[in-house]
Amino acid sequence: MPRFLLLPLVILAATVLAACTAAKEDATPTPSAGSPTATPGTPTPTEPPGGAGGGGFEGTIVPITTPFPTPPPVPADWASYTDPEGRFTFRIPGDWFVSQGGAVISWDPATWSKPYFPPNSTKVDVVVLPLNGGITGCEPTGGTPASLGGIEGWQVVQQNDPTADTPSIPEDSKIRRSHAVAADYKGSRYCLSALFTQDVPDEVTFSQIVDSFGFID
Repeated sequence: MPRFLLLPLVILAATVLAACTAAKEDATPTPSAGSPTATPGTPTPTEPPGGAGGGGFEGTIVPITTPFPTPPPVPADWASYTDPEGRFTFRIPGDWFVSQGGAVISWDPATWSKPYFPPNSTKVDVVVLPLNGGITGCEPTGGTPASLGGIEGWQVVQQNDPTADTPSIPEDSKIRRSHAVAADYKGSRYCLSALFTQDVPDEVTFSQIVDSFGFID
């Protein structure tokens, strides 16, 4: 069972996904009853298609010229989480953590107190934005078709230039890429996004998380 830490997680505002910069409603995952106990493991990273693995300018949208490979099935020992407002569920590796602010992170915040991401890490957020207020977040501009929870939507991959990031952040802790998958459902826009510090972002694990996402009617 993943551990829940109630300590605040300090994250850099400058790394927030550009496609999801509008005012948002954070959706904090909570453990479902009977969540499986996960065995820690090392996700296998993969080079994404379309030439998205190389440098690029800060916040540059990367065209996805070929589909991402179909990820392997979600391992049976991953944990299940349910939105406390009963809107959705998804699954994550059992050795990941959920911060007080609702971010799903691949590192233990009890062992990392610096105000930036650890090296070789992934952070996943779910944001829910109402569609009736002139929504400006998680836009499909520059995106390609994708599915979230069985609903047709879009995805946007952005490549960051680490050399343009804050000089005080160590090179191996800078965000390399962001990847957002979004869909509109019952009056709200749901956006599942990931930030990666890996040189070769772990798109396999993120794709498995996306595939496990489901809406609760």
